[in-house]
Amino acid sequence: YPCDRIIEDYKARGVPTIVVDMGYVRRGNLVAAGKDPASVYWSAGIGGLNGNADHKNSLMLGDRWDALDTPLLPWRKSGSHILLCSQVPNDAAVAALGDVNPRQWAAQAVSRIKEVTDRPILYRPHPDDPTPRGIKGVEFSRGTLLSEDLHDAWVTVAWNSNSLVASVIGGVPVFALGPGSMVESVANKRLENMENPVMPDRQQWAHDLAYCQWTVPELEAGLAWRHLILGQTRSADAAAMETGD
Repeated sequence: YPCDRIIEDYKARGVPTIVVDMGYVRRGNLVAAGKDPASVYWSAGIGGLNGNADHKNSLMLGDRWDALDTPLLPWRKSGSHILLCSQVPNDAAVAALGDVNPRQWAAQAVSRIKEVTDRPILYRPHPDDPTPRGIKGVEFSRGTLLSEDLHDAWVTVAWNSNSLVASVIGGVPVFALGPGSMVESVANKRLENMENPVMPDRQQWAHDLAYCQWTVPELEAGLAWRHLILGQTRSADAAAMETGD
């Protein structure tokens, strides 16, 4: 996990870092699909990646989320299968797995899921996994879109994959089993709750998420710098204090 080691080395030296990676809604990989780079988002956080970073985004206003024009679909109260999403081997996001690779973790998760539910499991390897393989006893997703695998899903289970973000937005309850997830505040953590997952309000989560990502023109204009370093972005609490609400 070279990226993770670089971040930890900077921490050990006391050097603050801003880590930039693909965003969460309309994210950076859309550039490869021919989307306008100016409309694609990149994450920026201090001292870490994804949920391990400080995005300075507590209780933010809804302006950036509203600009994304991405509706939060109602929480799903039905569904058939469990969607189990794996991640890229040797990626910094899975450094906390240690010597266990993402596929091994997924196989262990299958065993744990089968202890708490009889629902069928659909295993989805990460699209960037160079050698994707199935797991015995579960259905294998082969190159389908995430939206297709989410169709009729009861819940989504992952370590800390950003597929959990798409799942929450799409109204499918999530189980985030590792640290560093971007859905921590709206996720289930215990597989024992598989048949009765929590479905909390997501509006503030969405507002906060939108302040974790920026377009290239916004980065060039210094908006992320002003937000992260200069603290020039108002939170919902500050706005309420100004109006007396």
